[in-house]
Amino acid sequence: MAKEIKAIQCPKCGSTQKAELRPDYFRCHNCNTEYFLDNDDITINHNINYKNQPSNASSPTPKSILVIFGIVIIFFLAAIIIPRLFDSGPSNTSNSVIPLANEKNDSFHWSDREVVAFENTAGVPIIAIMGFRDYNNDDKKQKSGNYIAFYNALNSKELSKQRLTELPQERLNNADFSIFQNGDIYAIGNKSILYKIDKTNTRLVNVPADFFTHHEELAAGIAQIEFIGTSWGDGLKLVTNDGKNRTYFPIADKVYTEKEIYPAERALEKREPGAKTRTYFLFSEKSDDFPDEPIKLMMYTQKDNKGGPNTRPFFQKRDYSFFGKNTVSDFRQGEKYVISYKDLTPGRFYFSPEVLYSDNQYVLIMYRATAAANSNVNVQCLSVPDGRIVFTKPIDRDKSIDRVAYKYSKGFMLETYEAVYVTDMTGKTVNEFKIIN
Repeated sequence: MAKEIKAIQCPKCGSTQKAELRPDYFRCHNCNTEYFLDNDDITINHNINYKNQPSNASSPTPKSILVIFGIVIIFFLAAIIIPRLFDSGPSNTSNSVIPLANEKNDSFHWSDREVVAFENTAGVPIIAIMGFRDYNNDDKKQKSGNYIAFYNALNSKELSKQRLTELPQERLNNADFSIFQNGDIYAIGNKSILYKIDKTNTRLVNVPADFFTHHEELAAGIAQIEFIGTSWGDGLKLVTNDGKNRTYFPIADKVYTEKEIYPAERALEKREPGAKTRTYFLFSEKSDDFPDEPIKLMMYTQKDNKGGPNTRPFFQKRDYSFFGKNTVSDFRQGEKYVISYKDLTPGRFYFSPEVLYSDNQYVLIMYRATAAANSNVNVQCLSVPDGRIVFTKPIDRDKSIDRVAYKYSKGFMLETYEAVYVTDMTGKTVNEFKIIN
């Protein structure tokens, strides 16, 4: 049969442009479709090859989707990593003021800390905390360490902080403050380093290099240092590097051996003409000889120790009757040191009382309202020398006032373990400074 001549077109796209692969087998130049001719019925069969087929822009292939996803991931990681490359880490400045940070990750808590409060030379009431400052989110412990920080007591704002780099950076397990009678405030860290608070610049400073060594017997250096306690004078108990035990009184600038201390205290018994006196306040002790005798707030004077060794009396009504002679005394001991004394508040009753603060104008006391162990606690301010009540401030049962308070020109600062309560001269709390957040 004769073949009918027809134009051979691609069965997919209709193009006549083609290449013959072998007899009756062709590939379309336009779409790469392979097809062949059936001679019996002139049927065109096609075999579409997707491997070499041009891509369709409207339908992305799986490979292109993976490429786009990879680009998105790269941009995301770059947005996180690049800013951190320009973020400088914290610096360790030796005993210097560190700039305050406002980041949320800058939160911390204090441990093994001690608190003191005072009024600086600008008249601002200040609260100072010295101890181990443990920062949150500080796994590498780059910021956590031993610090002192100063706060405005009226608004709780942190004014400055110093990292105490002279101390080993393990936890500060022994911090202590003491306010001497001339107003100087000293601090001791780990019983090894003595500091002093600079009230003008509101910062902690090291004592001068010759603070101890200008005394020949302390020239070997100090191995251990502690405060002796304000009842016994404004002194420092020392152990020198060569093993000597000494007591040093910075105000008087005198050094004593253990044997020399007692005679120096006994010198307070002398009634020297024109000797200056100091006024003190103490509560009497419960009497065994007169069990119904109420506890009294005693105001007494002693010879001024001029910053040297001191001692104190113990008021307790005693019956020293013997050999038929009755002798009643207000003292258990120390009567010879006392020049004069009186009951500041006759007729008033006190239970578990403490003297928190005193000066020539005011005495601040704390006591329970009744003999019951669970009775409310009051803090009371009295004027000197008449004993008039300036204010009485009830304290919540869940708040435990420490045995010390601090005076500033417009009120007091009352310390508890959790907070410092700043009051005015009416006893009203004007700010609650939280030590534990």
